[in-house]
Amino acid sequence: MKFSSDPINTLENLIAKNKTKNISIYQVLVSAIIFFLALLPIIKVDIKRQSRGIIRSTTDNVPVATMCM
Repeated sequence: MKFSSDPINTLENLIAKNKTKNISIYQVLVSAIIFFLALLPIIKVDIKRQSRGIIRSTTDNVPVATMCM
């Protein structure tokens, strides 16, 4: 690739002129993941579960059998 000897259009000037100054998507995603990981100890979620059952003592003998005969 040949570049002109014009001091305005040198390779260094073209790279500097075309370089983006925006934050890349990669940096945004990494910072968002770090932010959410930092919030994990702070966020609390209540978990409630209801079910029907019988409460038995630990000394109660419960037979275990298969259903197929």
